[in-house]
Amino acid sequence: LPVFSNKNCIDEDKCNKNDTASFLGISYITTYDCCKGDFCNSAAAVPSAHISLTVALAMLGFWLSCFL
Repeated sequence: LPVFSNKNCIDEDKCNKNDTASFLGISYITTYDCCKGDFCNSAAAVPSAHISLTVALAMLGFWLSCFL
């Protein structure tokens, strides 16, 4: 069950694959589900961010509430 969802352009080779990363000691998995239409599957000129501002702020808030 996804907690955060973002529709954007990605490289086609990431379709139906997962990336695992860590931010402030919290591990998370990014799942790429591809579709056809606007903002899908073609990131030729658009750089993609690994973590959105919303996710970063949510993780920072969680981290601060746990450790402060």
